[in-house]
Amino acid sequence: MVLASMGGNGQEALGSMGADTPLAVLSKQSQHIANYFKQLFAQVSNPPIDPIRERLVMSLFTRIGEGYNILEESPQHTRQIHISQPVLLNESLEKIQNMESQGYRSEKLFAHFKADHQPGRLLEALDSLCKAAEEAIAAKKNILIISDRNSDEDWAPIPSLLAIGAVHHHLVKRKSGQRLDWS
Repeated sequence: MVLASMGGNGQEALGSMGADTPLAVLSKQSQHIANYFKQLFAQVSNPPIDPIRERLVMSLFTRIGEGYNILEESPQHTRQIHISQPVLLNESLEKIQNMESQGYRSEKLFAHFKADHQPGRLLEALDSLCKAAEEAIAAKKNILIISDRNSDEDWAPIPSLLAIGAVHHHLVKRKSGQRLDWS
């Protein structure tokens, strides 16, 4: 269907896709944690908008650093690290880890849990990870790097979405003074 219209007429093929699978929360099958955050809508643009073909209208860049009011300009607005893509190479991550002289103090937190099939190990690891994040913030660290690189047959990785979400919500709740309870 796609190649015939492209080859025969020199036109871009048009089509649509739908998702008829049940929401993860309603499914009786075991689901990957990312499926609980999936959005079920379709956004179609033709031709496709992507950062390679459409550099003027789309970007994947992000910034690391403290955010300030975007309606005001100040010298503090320039104190951010510009990252041009969401995937960092090891050398880029190493550069970020070695920027203390520019005011960026990083801490690497390990996101893994004991893989011994005992109940509660994942919750224990999440509590430990959140405590480590809180201690890093108390030690004036302003970049937290959550890594599962030390995982092996004895230590399983905490799913990255779960680890990042847990740390984020823990720190937000701590800042607002709320009591935390994972159970």
